[in-house]
Amino acid sequence: MSPETLQQLAVLLLWIAPAFLPFVIHPTGPNRFGAPHRTQGFEAAVLSGFARAFDFKGRASRGEYGAFLLLFMGSYVVAALVDGAFGLDGLYIVPLALLVPYIAVTTRRLHDLNRSGWWQLLALGAGIFVLFYLLAQPSAQPLRQSLRRPVGPVRMAGHR
Repeated sequence: MSPETLQQLAVLLLWIAPAFLPFVIHPTGPNRFGAPHRTQGFEAAVLSGFARAFDFKGRASRGEYGAFLLLFMGSYVVAALVDGAFGLDGLYIVPLALLVPYIAVTTRRLHDLNRSGWWQLLALGAGIFVLFYLLAQPSAQPLRQSLRRPVGPVRMAGHR
């Protein structure tokens, strides 16, 4: 093999390899990012996303993330359609204005999965599909679920 071919293979491997990290690294134990955050309805989820637009701490539910993703992608599609029909480039400012709140919601959604927000860097390579797969997963174990005590009397073996 030529050095150019080896270099191309190395670059390809560095681009694709991070996509397999979520299948190798599994966080265990209680969620370290706080109590779950639940919202109900599209409007409440979007308002929660805007209210916490620069908050990269805490957790976001699948519904909150999904609603904000729909708003973000919808604004981009509308801007692209209007740009194609009328040639107005100025509408792309709306998706750009939503970019930081979208990154914040995605970070909080990853926290809900007991993962760091830095996992968003998977989107820079082939890991974008794996990232969306992760974001669609159900929430990780709540913070104090493993510390709950059983309800009712506890009987020890051999005692009446």
